[in-house]
Amino acid sequence: MRNKLTIGLLLLSLITACTSENEVVQESGESTEVVNDTETLSNISVEYKKDELQMVFQDYELIELNSTSINYSGSSANIDGSTITITKAGIYKLTGSLSDGMVIVNTSKEEDVVLILDNVDIHNEDGPAISILQADKVILNLVEGTNNTLSDGSNYTLISGEDEPNATLYSKDDLSINGYGTLNIESNYNHGIYTKDDLKLISGTINVTSVNDGIKGKNYIAIKDASVSISSNGDGLQSNNAEDSSKGFILIEGGNITIQSGLDGIQAETQLVVSDGELTITSGLLANSTESGKSLKANSLVEITDGNLNLISESDDTIHSNRTVLIKGGSITLSAYDDAIHSDDLLQIDAGIIQITQSYEGLEGNNIIINGGDIEINASDDGINTAGGNDGSGTMNNRNDMFANDGSSLTINGGTVIVNANGDGLDSNGTITQNGGTVIVFGPTNSRDGAIDYNASYTLNNGILLATGSSGMAQNVSESKIYSFLVGTNTVQANTWISIVQNNTTLVSFKSPKAFQTIVYASNDLKSGTVQILSNTSVSSSEAIVFNSTQVSGTELLSLNLSNLITTQNSGGSQTPGQRPTRP
Repeated sequence: MRNKLTIGLLLLSLITACTSENEVVQESGESTEVVNDTETLSNISVEYKKDELQMVFQDYELIELNSTSINYSGSSANIDGSTITITKAGIYKLTGSLSDGMVIVNTSKEEDVVLILDNVDIHNEDGPAISILQADKVILNLVEGTNNTLSDGSNYTLISGEDEPNATLYSKDDLSINGYGTLNIESNYNHGIYTKDDLKLISGTINVTSVNDGIKGKNYIAIKDASVSISSNGDGLQSNNAEDSSKGFILIEGGNITIQSGLDGIQAETQLVVSDGELTITSGLLANSTESGKSLKANSLVEITDGNLNLISESDDTIHSNRTVLIKGGSITLSAYDDAIHSDDLLQIDAGIIQITQSYEGLEGNNIIINGGDIEINASDDGINTAGGNDGSGTMNNRNDMFANDGSSLTINGGTVIVNANGDGLDSNGTITQNGGTVIVFGPTNSRDGAIDYNASYTLNNGILLATGSSGMAQNVSESKIYSFLVGTNTVQANTWISIVQNNTTLVSFKSPKAFQTIVYASNDLKSGTVQILSNTSVSSSEAIVFNSTQVSGTELLSLNLSNLITTQNSGGSQTPGQRPTRP
């Protein structure tokens, strides 16, 4: 499971290609249009009002909390012992502490309330510390330099419905948090923060410790510039409106988010969009085999356009969508117990740096499209798999016919993909099409899997393909517009420098982290004629792959003659293109 490979993603600086954004130019001069499923792009947005972006409020009514009592001289609130109920719109500044009390907001539906927290510490033993029962909108403003704490007991006696109140900071209506101070939430009953409407985390530092979910916004959660830290036994962030398809989303536009969650890290009922920010998530810490412990999860769409993401799942996938995953940029590091990136339908990568340090399967989806990006995959089973469906993981027991074409597809139009897999490197129960890009596969050492595994076809129109692996299930491409060969050899030991040479030019030198018996290579630089494969070559490089290096010396491992676009030279059991042996 914990197979790791360190290969620098510097190949693009060694390979140049002149292509437009929408096409891949082939050697023949033809072009193939890059596939982009733009209809699935998210169109969600969140509007921030002027008062929500206001960090300092000058005019206010003062509420002093005095442990077991409350001082307030205005006429817009009622006091009952250590509970104050705000009944009218306005700006209220809270100072001091309550050892067992509560602040309630209960105005008309059209009224806005601002609560300024100035070193406030509120504990309520049998209910929320702050409960917003009715308002149009409430803003919690955190005074710069202050440290504010809200906490509750382990039992509530003020429950008026199935799920209300159920959080230390509870709201039935829109809630926004801003300012330059700190808000600490200590939840001992259920959730940390929960609103049944919209939740905006605009700025400030928000720390949540929760026995269940950390922060919930039913309609949506929007994070602009806030620093959010969550330690929860349930989900970290969750939006759960399943009745309205335009709601139930989470939008992260910036900020710094750190989550340690027992179940999912961030879970959206509909869409989860990350356009910027720093995300560090460890999920699934308490999930059993029937519970979800994904780092990023959404039912319809997960979209990442920018940001720095470091995601770890201790029990599940790191990025998961029941429909579509789109990655259009960002720097993403993933460590998964199961799949690193899983989509039941479309998984599309257009740009970004993606490093999968550990996974069962790296990329899994029914339809995988890679248009660009630098992708490094380490997998204990398949590196890229288009046969998994609903977390099927491509296991043989899940297939009625393991060699049938199931209609799934892998399309590579550009980018750099490096795969180190103990199972199949590239695995499609349907088709593989490569129109460009650089694909490097260090495949399995066992005879039950292959570096390349497809049921229908592998069509190679352009690009570079280098794949090493065992001989038992080896496949070459099935159709090609550039020269390609599959050659079998005696076992080459791990970390042995191998060079492919033609016409006294070294096309590529590499060393595999594992022993191998077959090599597949294709490139625009390959021509008709003799090709030499040298071992123990004189390559001096800190990288494991070097293209177009200076002439090398070494021992000839074998040679072959290329007279056709596809050449297969068998040795040790390798298969001709498209031929599938019976699995041992």
